[in-house]
Amino acid sequence: AVQPNVVFTGGTSKYTPGGSAQAARESLTGSLRNWQIMDGGMAPLVSQTIAFPGMANTAFNATPPTPGASASSQLPVTYTSATTEVCEVTGDGVITFVSVGQCTINADQAGDANYGPANQVQQTFTVTGDFVTSWNTSSTSVGSSSPTQVKLPLEDTGTYSFTVNWGDGNQNTITAWNDPAVTHTYASAGTYTVTISGTITGWRFNNGGDRLKLLDVSSWGPLKFGNNGDYFEGAENMTATATDSPDLTGTTSMSAMFRGAYAFNQDIG
Repeated sequence: AVQPNVVFTGGTSKYTPGGSAQAARESLTGSLRNWQIMDGGMAPLVSQTIAFPGMANTAFNATPPTPGASASSQLPVTYTSATTEVCEVTGDGVITFVSVGQCTINADQAGDANYGPANQVQQTFTVTGDFVTSWNTSSTSVGSSSPTQVKLPLEDTGTYSFTVNWGDGNQNTITAWNDPAVTHTYASAGTYTVTISGTITGWRFNNGGDRLKLLDVSSWGPLKFGNNGDYFEGAENMTATATDSPDLTGTTSMSAMFRGAYAFNQDIG
């Protein structure tokens, strides 16, 4: 039998929380045996950190990214959203988009009997909308398409995999800069809203093409300009009512970016 009412001196030794040593200690110091144990007490919890790689900007209608946070303790990480108006996330990391905007995901690890809680880590990415523009087919110029057409200013160095809705009930999938479908013919001249979703890297009027037909950019969405300059050069009638900012990833040349776009007056970043 275990002798009750013992005073035990253990010096500066410490016990590990949550293990068999703690269970034995609690059994001995309980009211049944009433031991007094004089030692260094509980060992401090081990610290841990969270590594949380960034997530790429993603279109609203695309598959959301999967957060990949991990804790140095190897304990499971839990997720919450700091921007539930834009994105929601389950505890195990399934993200759902609610609207376009900045999505911020929190990663936490609460610790256990051996590890203390980790400091919260966040990652933010942009949920982008479509690239939405309006065009007046009648505003022709030298080198433009006909008064009932719109031709997208794609370039041979670009990367394309997008769906374009032409605003008249027709749509096409574009995967190459010289796809015949980059030029669309309408039943009649007029003003049309063109909506693009997908990958569109490379956009360059270079003071030619249908530069005068472009009236407005109401959402920059997934558009990436490319890196050759002259992106909207000569787009004299273009305005921008977009509330988002263009994605300048990979764009280091701003040469003649909006030269001659006299109606344009908007921040781009």
